[in-house]
Amino acid sequence: MNPIKKIPLPLFKHFKEFQPMTNPLSVNLKDLARQAMLARRLDPDSNQAVQNELDKIQAPAQPDPNSSIKDRRNTLWFSLDNDDSKDLDQLTYAEKFKDYYKICIAIADVDALVKKDSPIDRHAQQNTTSVYTPSKVFCFFMISSV
Repeated sequence: MNPIKKIPLPLFKHFKEFQPMTNPLSVNLKDLARQAMLARRLDPDSNQAVQNELDKIQAPAQPDPNSSIKDRRNTLWFSLDNDDSKDLDQLTYAEKFKDYYKICIAIADVDALVKKDSPIDRHAQQNTTSVYTPSKVFCFFMISSV
């Protein structure tokens, strides 16, 4: 009995969906990355309805005084993201006490600005994340302001 099992890599099952390459030196890596996004049912192209909605967001959400969520924007948080990341949606904070450390994790309160079933919400249901490839970053949302 052979204890080693072959585990197929998900990326390889989609190669058959790509256009055949006649000359490997003429491959456009950005096009190949876009095809990989489409093969995984992600939307690599900009969406005007989403962009219009994003353009209307001019400032961070304001805390709801009736919410149990605490406004901790004055806390010194840090992110484990790369310095060029566009998705700073998770932050960490550590506080030392006498006998222990308190570790806090902040997760973006997206629904403070994104309404259910809006163009942004529908796009988020499909893409769910930014995708980083060697040739192109497919950002979750292209936000130029805020």
